[in-house]
Formats: sequence, structure tokens, C-alpha cells
Amino acid sequence: MHEGDISEPREDASSVWQSILNKFSLAQKYTTVRREIKTCDSKVRTVDVTVSANHPDLVWRNACPEVYYRLTIDRKTLEVPPHAAAEMIRYSIRDLTPGQHPYKVEVIDVDGVILSPGYCW
Repeated sequence: MHEGDISEPREDASSVWQSILNKFSLAQKYTTVRREIKTCDSKVRTVDVTVSANHPDLVWRNACPEVYYRLTIDRKTLEVPPHAAAEMIRYSIRDLTPGQHPYKVEVIDVDGVILSPGYCW
């Protein structure tokens, strides 16, 4: 058997609360997802597409959560509302006659038109 001395109790320098904060900080260090700040890109790229009764959708990338779009097909203008959470905008085209139809997608914010590209055929 080994003999030893028992010292007087010492007051701990850190509190229970500080210990919890330290553990939380360590856990947060490993679980925090770092995301870059996205900036809005008003460029909407449109392409020549074929729509049909079975596949009537035009799809384009969402330029920014707060903008809306003005879709013009054969000089008929339609408003497409903002889709804040969507990465892509999908708009169904109904009642088109077979054949080619020129169209364009304009990006619009509260101040007016941001981007107005030419027509696609």
C-alpha cells in the first residue's frame, strides 16, 4: 500500500457554465456549415426548345429570389411571379399551336426591367 498526502480542496477556475460553453463551441466548430454569400445574377439564359402537350414547360434558372419575370410568347405577355426558394423557374405553356414561336424572358425587380434579351426562335 502506498501512502500519500491529500491536499486541501481548490476552487475550480472555470464554472459549469463555462464548461458547457466550451463544449458547445467545440461541437459548433465541427457542425457549422459555411456557405458563401450568393449574389444575384440577372442573366437568364434561354434556348430553342420544343414544347408539346406532354411536355409544356419552359424552364430557366432563377436569377434572384425577389425578382419576377415577364415572359413574352408571340407578342403575348405573361407575368411570372417570384419564387424565392426555387433554384429553377418552371412555367407551363398551354394552348400553343404547332410550329415555331418566338419568346423571351425579361427579369424585373421593383425598380423595373433589369435584363431584356432578344427573342429566341
